[in-house]
Amino acid sequence: MNTQHSIIVKLSVITVALLGTLVLAACSPEEAAEPAAQQPAVAEQQAAAEQRAVEVCADEESGTQMTYEEAIAIAEAGPCTDQGPLKETYTCNGTTGTWWIDLDIDQPGCAPACVINIVDKTVEINWRCTGVLPETSSAEAASADATPDPIADWPKYASQADGFAFRYPPTWSIELLTDRPAAGDAPAARAVLLTQGTLQLLIEFKRPDETTAIGPGSLPAGTVEERGSVILFERELPKHVLVDEGKDKAIFVGDRYPDLEVYIQLVDDVGEETASAEIPAAAHADFDQIIASFTRTGTQAEQDAYPGWATYTSSEVAPGVALTFRYRSDWTLTETQAGTETPTGPSTAMAVLQREAYVLRVQYKAPADETTMVAADVPDSLLMEAGTAWFMGQQVPRLVIVDEERLTHIFVSHTDDTLLINVDLSQDPTIIAEEKLDLPVGIRNEMDKILASFKLVTP
Repeated sequence: MNTQHSIIVKLSVITVALLGTLVLAACSPEEAAEPAAQQPAVAEQQAAAEQRAVEVCADEESGTQMTYEEAIAIAEAGPCTDQGPLKETYTCNGTTGTWWIDLDIDQPGCAPACVINIVDKTVEINWRCTGVLPETSSAEAASADATPDPIADWPKYASQADGFAFRYPPTWSIELLTDRPAAGDAPAARAVLLTQGTLQLLIEFKRPDETTAIGPGSLPAGTVEERGSVILFERELPKHVLVDEGKDKAIFVGDRYPDLEVYIQLVDDVGEETASAEIPAAAHADFDQIIASFTRTGTQAEQDAYPGWATYTSSEVAPGVALTFRYRSDWTLTETQAGTETPTGPSTAMAVLQREAYVLRVQYKAPADETTMVAADVPDSLLMEAGTAWFMGQQVPRLVIVDEERLTHIFVSHTDDTLLINVDLSQDPTIIAEEKLDLPVGIRNEMDKILASFKLVTP
């Protein structure tokens, strides 16, 4: 994976402290001349007070600013000082958009700080404990789990603009990637990259109205296995692992929400020596904990990812289950019921979308159904794999036919215990001459968006 990106933020356990030091140094006011009659100690206290009054911390994501004096006022009005007084030591973390003011609380194994969010002005105590929980009141003890949270003191990435936050191990470094090189024909999505040695965990995200590309890039050869599940934003998703010659080469998971699309991938980037790449068990554990730590921030907009698009919902494909997907309303949809007689036998249920010369065909049936999928009139020898598409909640291979550098057909399929689905996109040769058949970038991207909307629902 190419890591030559435009880097806006680069953090590590050491650089977090350095960022705070640099911010404080940059905010120092010009030194004032010491009054002749003033004692040195008094002058120092006054200078410190004046310095605190003008120091500013800025959230790098939104540009929102807060002075240290404002942070003190918010901290003193919040729950932090119920536990103990504020200390004179503090730091600014522009990446997470927070002021950190140390607290004078005697708690063995902990170094508590009052954390003030610059954007939403919320306040919380970060105990920064090493395996020891802070004491709780009897009421808190009655309702709280006594088991320590193993990631409570991990660094936290939060984006108010994109509406999510997560924690990551302090042994990993972090970069916010923007202005990334285009992924094929579409701009690349914004991303956060976590690294530990050769291990790279990429978190890509975008809003529904963004046309950026999201999903796996160039992965090594291998077989995709489903390895249990993970919880992302309180939704259980399959955990996919790419395996080759007994070694785990990549882990990936992703999902689409009404206001956010997320794709997360872990690889061992060893350059050209791909045979030696392997994701160890410890990295698997880190991956699972990072995914489980994802939370939403701010107020999520009730945003339709497909504004103005029509919805197709099938009849029941299994007891209490129907297939649904979204498509642009300028497509004409024709539906064929299962069992319709064709030259090759009774056909599966089918929904055919057509716009101008483009034809997108969706065929589906239950595994035990003996109806026939209508095959495209192309030889299998011409099929080649061209990346993957997000389909039915997972990444599936995208098969294409290329004729003299013209992409003429795209195929994807899905199989599970409930349903078999084939989707193909082509052009009607009665409208377009055969030598001019070609699927441009725009229609390919639209197909990917349609595929991402496929899911099973209760009718």
